[in-house]
Amino acid sequence: VIGGVAAGATAFAGHATGSQLLMALGDWGFMINLFNLLPIGGLDGGRVADALHPALPALGLVGGVGLAASGAIANPIFYLILLSGAFQVGGQLFGFSQPPPAHYKMKGGPMIATALAYVGCIGSLVAGMALNNVGRKSPRRIEAEQRGEIIDRAPTGGGDGVYDDYFAEFDDSHSRRDDRWGG
Repeated sequence: VIGGVAAGATAFAGHATGSQLLMALGDWGFMINLFNLLPIGGLDGGRVADALHPALPALGLVGGVGLAASGAIANPIFYLILLSGAFQVGGQLFGFSQPPPAHYKMKGGPMIATALAYVGCIGSLVAGMALNNVGRKSPRRIEAEQRGEIIDRAPTGGGDGVYDDYFAEFDDSHSRRDDRWGG
């Protein structure tokens, strides 16, 4: 919760001052907090999932493997988190480790409150990230403005989102001059 509030405050300061750096830092804060809420292993989301139901960490692990296999998250640290989650799920499945005694004892109201708080945190972070991106500019747009150019659309033609030009370097469907790469 504190990390999400800090990300929101940073994003708000960025919008209040027009600082693209603060907006980008707010975006990173939202993203890292969302990552921490994935229901895998020792992440906060994994601990919440483990406390709610014994099957949720296994489902989170399957989802995490799906994210890694699809290339949506291709970071070696994420692979270590998946390995930790597999160790946790496998240990409980084969009886090598037991969850803390208080786990799985939540019933009724406390369990529903915990689940709603978890989903509420995720929803708040996603909403904050979406609102933050309204005023953000992509790095390509900032560079173009510094050169005095006007960009009406992202190079890929896919829209004007802040992430659209991150992948434009790999898009061969158009030709454009890019001074950074000697093109």
